[in-house]
Amino acid sequence: MHFVVAIAALAASVSALPFLDGEAVSGTPVYHESPAELLKRDLSYKQRAVLQHNLHRANHSVGNVSWDSNLANWAKQLAERCVFAHDVTIGSDTAAFQATNGYGQNIAAGVKGDNITMVINDLWYGSEINWFGDMYGQADPDMTNFHEWGHFTQVVWADSVKIGCSTVQCNRTITNTGSDVWPYMTVCNYSPPGNYQGEFDKNVKRPLGQPSASWNTGLS
Repeated sequence: MHFVVAIAALAASVSALPFLDGEAVSGTPVYHESPAELLKRDLSYKQRAVLQHNLHRANHSVGNVSWDSNLANWAKQLAERCVFAHDVTIGSDTAAFQATNGYGQNIAAGVKGDNITMVINDLWYGSEINWFGDMYGQADPDMTNFHEWGHFTQVVWADSVKIGCSTVQCNRTITNTGSDVWPYMTVCNYSPPGNYQGEFDKNVKRPLGQPSASWNTGLS
């Protein structure tokens, strides 16, 4: 049996806080779907990543994200390290980075690139939305269980409008994971970054309760 793991980054409006690590919870995911016109077939990795983010963002009344090649390149550089840990400093010496406020980050291990939609739906959204519970509308929600819902809030964060993702097959076990985790490292970067303390009320909207969707919505 092989397992998958994921962690999200928490940002602060003044200074960065330590990253909170946690294994993704198991159980039946909760899915939501955007209007049918968003659905596409035979999509590339990039298109699938954008689509699946936007399916869930639509259900939380926030705008779409678009692909950013710089974010994707920095995600690839981190994924190629094959170390299960955040790094949001990659690219910091470039004009593209310096023109922004940096970027946020979700990472996961154990899932092939062909299944990027499963990472977004199952690990980062479906298994976490219920953990956020009754904290909608709170600028500073209780962070005790941030590791259980931090991916979800980054996915639907209203101010994050660009993403770039990469999945890499490593030739060894990914550092900081067990030998029972398949050697696939996924990184998605978000700009502007999400999960800022004091801003959750403005950026994480209640779900509309649209019809449920699965990881392969729009793909077949």
